[in-house]
Order: sequence, then C-alpha cells, then structure tokens
Amino acid sequence: RKMPLIRYDTGDGAIIEEKGIRIKGRYTHDTIPNLIGRNLELIDISTKVFQEGVFAVCTKCQFVQNEPGFVEINMLDKDYTTKKQQLGAFLTKRFNGVLDFRINQCEALELTQSGKQKMLIQNIRDLDDGRYH
Repeated sequence: RKMPLIRYDTGDGAIIEEKGIRIKGRYTHDTIPNLIGRNLELIDISTKVFQEGVFAVCTKCQFVQNEPGFVEINMLDKDYTTKKQQLGAFLTKRFNGVLDFRINQCEALELTQSGKQKMLIQNIRDLDDGRYH
C-alpha cells in the first residue's frame, strides 16, 4: 500500500564559476525558453505573463528563431488575420524594440518525438556559453 520512490536522472548539474555557481537544469540548447534580442539579451518566454498574453490571442503558435534579434511566429489558428493583428500588438509592446518578428500562417507546427507541441524552436546554438545576458 505504499508507493515506491521512482528514481530518474533529471540531467541537472552545477558548474562552479568565478561569479558563483551556475545551475544547468532541464532547459538546454533545444529546450531553452529564451529568445535572443538584437543586443544579445535573453527574453524569457516561459513566464506566465508572456504565455497568458500569447495564448489569450492564439491557441496554436510556435516561435522559431534562427538569428539574434528576429523571430518568426508560426500560427495555426483560424481567423488568422484578426489574431495576427492582436498578437502583433501584444508582441510589439512586450518586445519593446529589442526583437523584430514576423507572423506566418502555417499548416502544421513542429512536434517533439512524443507528439507534444514546442513553444520555441531555438536554432541559435551555444546559448549557455556566456555570450548572452
């Protein structure tokens, strides 16, 4: 009648640096929830405020970043024109000039191997090497 403790490897680790200890958790190169602005600033898109603002407008969208300072947003929603304007207004205010974007209508979004929708496809590598702040 007891539930056994399930052990698994979280992949978390700690790195000792001059500035202190940096924790490396579940967010790595492919899953990090940050966009990179034009001045190499990190824009966290996993915050509740950001996600509530985006998903208040559209239910199915995906951010794809290939270069700092620019992101493409692929949207699968019906009523694309109205939602594109609403999402554009929200993101313009939220990004405040540090990130340009383009919103595209698409037929399908990229999924993980387990079939889940990714919020962000981050194609910029070496995010945790200290260049971004």
